[in-house]
Amino acid sequence: MEILVSIACALYLLSAVSYLIFLFKSRARYQRWGTRLLLSGFLVHSAALVLGFVQARHIPVRNLYETLSFAAWALAGGFLVVQHKFKIKLLGAWAAPLVALIVAVATLIPREPVAAQPISTVSGLFFMWRRFLPARRPLPWPAASAFSTCSRRMPSNPSATAIFTNTCRHWNYWIQRDTPAQQPTPP
Repeated sequence: MEILVSIACALYLLSAVSYLIFLFKSRARYQRWGTRLLLSGFLVHSAALVLGFVQARHIPVRNLYETLSFAAWALAGGFLVVQHKFKIKLLGAWAAPLVALIVAVATLIPREPVAAQPISTVSGLFFMWRRFLPARRPLPWPAASAFSTCSRRMPSNPSATAIFTNTCRHWNYWIQRDTPAQQPTPP
């Protein structure tokens, strides 16, 4: 797979050079060669992605290298579709160097996949700041007023009352769960 991506990178670079020559000399043959080189690079890159898909059994976008490679492939494919449909010749002078740059940067990045780290729950992230305060310290004024509001104001609608009560119960659990004096059970 790495050899195929390196070949695709070389073809993308040659395509970028061809398109840049076309930009300055305005000869159609350089544009045609640029399109052919980009198409061949796209096909080689497609083969590399299919090989990566077969090896990993999922779309190869597990790390930054694979993601950048996939993004460059998608950009090259999108450009080829636009080029075929609308015949915008100068767009290649922008797309081919960008694809070549993305693939060149991707080849410099390490290829080992990084193990995924578990993400905490949203409520755990929301109340994470509480863990850094001393255990017996009272809550800051805005938080204290928000939680005292839970006990004072109740909506008149019965279903809203149940939602409001359960939300307050969850908030109080997450705030008080780290205090050593009392360990409440989750609702």
